[in-house]
Amino acid sequence: MSISGEIHNPFELVKLTITELNDVDTTGTTTGDFLQFNGSQWVDFDLLAGNNTWTGLNDFDDAGKGNFHIDPSVFTYLFDDFTGNAVQTGEYAWTNHTGGVGASTTNITGEQNHPGIRRWNTGTGLSGYSGVNNRLTFLDPNGGDVMEFVVRIDATSLVLFRGGIQDSFTAVEATDGYYFEFDPLTSANWRIVTANNSTRTKTTTSTAVVANTWYRLRIEVNNANSSVEFFINGTSAGTIATNLPASGRDTGISITLENDASEAGNQLMDIDYIYYFNKNISR
Repeated sequence: MSISGEIHNPFELVKLTITELNDVDTTGTTTGDFLQFNGSQWVDFDLLAGNNTWTGLNDFDDAGKGNFHIDPSVFTYLFDDFTGNAVQTGEYAWTNHTGGVGASTTNITGEQNHPGIRRWNTGTGLSGYSGVNNRLTFLDPNGGDVMEFVVRIDATSLVLFRGGIQDSFTAVEATDGYYFEFDPLTSANWRIVTANNSTRTKTTTSTAVVANTWYRLRIEVNNANSSVEFFINGTSAGTIATNLPASGRDTGISITLENDASEAGNQLMDIDYIYYFNKNISR
């Protein structure tokens, strides 16, 4: 017997593939159960953990009944695919931050596999910058933060990129945060960064930045806020366990591309989506 399927919810995509169960003990399970292998047999398991609950039918079935519910007292999230018409507020009241002559924000035509794209232009000022942020004091570090975004830039010189969970939206580097950095004057590769009260840890990854190429960048802070792992296109790019922002060092979501102050560039940054969640809260 072969069973495969996908579960879609607003927060994560879970893929199940169960194969060749004919010769495996499945005692105690019934049609419709989700199964996991415990070392000796396939057993039923609870899809939703903690205070996340499934109401309606006990199992998912072809009828598609039941309600997926997330307890907002222990969970927060946002996801924006930039499919709306507005460029000044967007679906989540983003602020498009720009500095310098000609810096701008526009929507551009979607592409295959990339519906909804917003573009930022650094303009012609030597220190021009452009990007997006939300309220940069909405997060008090407590662990459990997960952020993912898909981004591309059109140049690998004369630019400086920083994006992630941080407290800066200008050309000034963040005082506190966990973020990705691309500084071609230092390295041709992505770098991963933590900052706590202006004390930083920076690690150069093995992944080079290629112009006009989409990258899926992900940041996962552990629940203790003692380490953070960074991912590039689904592959771990490294973990940092020093200089994570402490409680009270508030941050938010911010992604910025800037000219490197040596030459005006009109450099472009495109973002396909921004995704954030945290299941490590109690309120």
